[in-house]
Amino acid sequence: MSRRRSLVAAAALAAAVMLGVSGCSGGLLSTLHKTAHEVESPGTPPAGGPAITESHVAPDGTGSSCTSAKPCELATAVARAAAGTTIRLAGGRYPTTRLSADGAPHLAGAHGNATIEPEPGAHPVFGALTSAAPHLTWTGITVTVQWYLNSGAVGTVVDDVTVDGGGLFVRSSDVTVKNSEFKNGSSIDGIQVGLSNNVLIEGNSVHDYNQDKNDNLHADCIQVFDSSHVTIRGNRLKNCYNTGLIISVGAGKGIHQLTVESNFIQGCITITPHCRGGSSAALQEKSATDLVVRGNTFANGSVRLVKTPGLVFDRNIVGYISTCDAPMTNSIIEYWNTKMCGTPAVVSRDGNRAGTVTFRDQASGDLRPRDARSVTITPQGSLGPLSEDLFGKRMPADVAGAAAP
Repeated sequence: MSRRRSLVAAAALAAAVMLGVSGCSGGLLSTLHKTAHEVESPGTPPAGGPAITESHVAPDGTGSSCTSAKPCELATAVARAAAGTTIRLAGGRYPTTRLSADGAPHLAGAHGNATIEPEPGAHPVFGALTSAAPHLTWTGITVTVQWYLNSGAVGTVVDDVTVDGGGLFVRSSDVTVKNSEFKNGSSIDGIQVGLSNNVLIEGNSVHDYNQDKNDNLHADCIQVFDSSHVTIRGNRLKNCYNTGLIISVGAGKGIHQLTVESNFIQGCITITPHCRGGSSAALQEKSATDLVVRGNTFANGSVRLVKTPGLVFDRNIVGYISTCDAPMTNSIIEYWNTKMCGTPAVVSRDGNRAGTVTFRDQASGDLRPRDARSVTITPQGSLGPLSEDLFGKRMPADVAGAAAP
């Protein structure tokens, strides 16, 4: 079987799995699934030609010169790119863009990335964007619909981008998403990681995802399923209709070695038709193994947590815990489900305590403690604190949450 036919067959299998993942069904998922399937069945790739160190691209670019005077389209520039190449984007609205794995011949197996960035002062905007091309670093762009990183997009880095009205769907390995903003989506996740391995989500802001489309899909800030070696660190998540962070069953392949540390995670800060309910975190998926949740601040919505193999839940601030037997250590619980118990048993052991935490500006998402005493604990056990908080400050051993006083 040719490499192209293998890609198509793999895409069909991935698309079939996608129909059943994350507990979602309906119109938008069908649309997203179709887009992913179509992208993995590419047409004739652009002519590769020799690799070049710099290319210039425009929304209406043509030909293969890829110069500032004669810009080309993005797929042509990627076909010519190698590690170290810079692809500069002119401003404007780009058409639906699909980059295939075999459309980047010089980047396959590369030990470094090509960079896609705006021309100085330019503001390139993409609607639907899908990439299966490896070793690309994207920076400075805006995406307004959905952005897929499909299985061929190994080594992709998303750095300092804006996704406004859409979501990013990671379906590949060795992917980094950092220093970016995701906002204003409707019935769509801000960041969704599925069928992926070795993914870092760090330093992002994900907020204001509503449920205004009547298509039975829920909106989460971040959702993870069927993936392994995923780290979610130093992010600010808030005002997403369903949850700030959720782990889901997907196709039942499990979630293995997920690390969640030093995040501010809020549900719906104010209940409105746009954000109704909104757990801060849903971490009760029983297929998870080696889930490590350390040094986070959860507020404005419940945390749902169950015991799973290898679970570590340490030095977190929990605004509301939904179950009385949730396993945790060295954490502060503000409120709990009093219909289930008078006081959770964990409050009086393992370094946990009950108490009210005062934040600098909870309504705006600033969950830094106003009073150092409200976040101090008497730690027990051998597990120490994280070395740094969300802001890079040294984290004291006797402090819970994502921010040092």
